Amino acid sequence: MLSVDPYATKVLQPDAHSWLVANLESVAADAGISPDRIWTSMYDTDATPAEIEYLRAFRRQAAILGKYGLVFVGENPQRDIIAAMSYLAGALLRNRTRARVMPVADVLDYMASDGHPDHTCLLIPDFHELIAGQQKATRHRISKLVSLLLKRQAAGLQTILYVSDMNAMQLEYGNLIGRHITSHYHFVDVG
Repeated sequence: MLSVDPYATKVLQPDAHSWLVANLESVAADAGISPDRIWTSMYDTDATPAEIEYLRAFRRQAAILGKYGLVFVGENPQRDIIAAMSYLAGALLRNRTRARVMPVADVLDYMASDGHPDHTCLLIPDFHELIAGQQKATRHRISKLVSLLLKRQAAGLQTILYVSDMNAMQLEYGNLIGRHITSHYHFVDVG
């Protein structure tokens, strides 16, 4: 049982969100976030105008705008990408959109056992990150990631990624992923 009132911030409204509050723990667990992300307004976070605009146009992204996601690009020690993605997922859940924050390793494990994640919005906070001494990705891993992005696009599903350096990602993952993201994703410059 929660020790706080999820309606206290006024982000959740009893008439519109009672279904969500009644299932708060399980919905948050399915989304891979803590429940407080669900009742926190994006305006009370360090969200950029681009992130908020992406959310406002979420239902039009694929069908009307031809965009299949959002990619955070760059390095900024002041910006917590996992928190940013958790707040985005919380906002989507409030609007009856099934979202899930999953590290890339968990996504690959999920694909191996259960197929492709079918959440309306999949948020991957470590899609590609420069790490000193890290081994290069295998062809198998790259092929799985290409499959993930293309299948999600074909299904009209949104994917939010974090890439610390687009050039480095393209060198490691290849031009196909780089062109796909450049053509079909909105960009948020992290710094």
